[in-house]
Amino acid sequence: MLPESIGRLQQLIHLDLGNNQLSNLSESIGQLQRLTSLDLYHNRLLELPESISQLQQLTNLNLGNNWLSKLTELIGQLQQLTYLDLSSNRLSELPDGIGDLNDLRDLQLYGNPLSNALAAAASSGTYAVLDHLGTRGTRLYEAKLLIVGEAGAGKTTLARKLIDPAAHLPGENESTLGINMDRDWRFPLSLCVQSPGVRVDRRRADVDDVRQYLGFRRHGFRKRN
Repeated sequence: MLPESIGRLQQLIHLDLGNNQLSNLSESIGQLQRLTSLDLYHNRLLELPESISQLQQLTNLNLGNNWLSKLTELIGQLQQLTYLDLSSNRLSELPDGIGDLNDLRDLQLYGNPLSNALAAAASSGTYAVLDHLGTRGTRLYEAKLLIVGEAGAGKTTLARKLIDPAAHLPGENESTLGINMDRDWRFPLSLCVQSPGVRVDRRRADVDDVRQYLGFRRHGFRKRN
């Protein structure tokens, strides 16, 4: 067991505790706020203290060959991390917070019983894992509105008024040519899904005539000029 007194060594920059039989870490390790490198390789750690999130200067963290089956979400607060070794533990999932480690360049996960989705991401490298974790908690609600009608029927006017009721009317010779895609359409706030972790993606297609629309449906939702 690591003694509480280790928290007094506040000038430490590198701490190597590898190849011991540590089963837990003292919360006082969070007082070592000048640490840039912490090596805990080949111990018997079952969990990490929450105070580890206080090591804001940490760039290298080696937790390989331990008995970790879960990680604290607070590990996502170690924003300076560039290297994180979690190999040969008992992890099946990772906290979403790891997806917030924007400077992380090397994440080692081999030797863990990873879930299928996480294992697939890990096989493509660190950035794929970060992308997986960053989007896992986000639900996508997608709405598509197709405005179809004969030329001059008022499709462009309708589209503008839906976006902004105060929008000016199109001029006499102003009309849609081909298919006009708008990927930044903002609904009034009251019409949107307002919930943490939910992203709403709205797309509009303004089509100048039915023949364009039929070709549009055959070839997919993409811009044609």
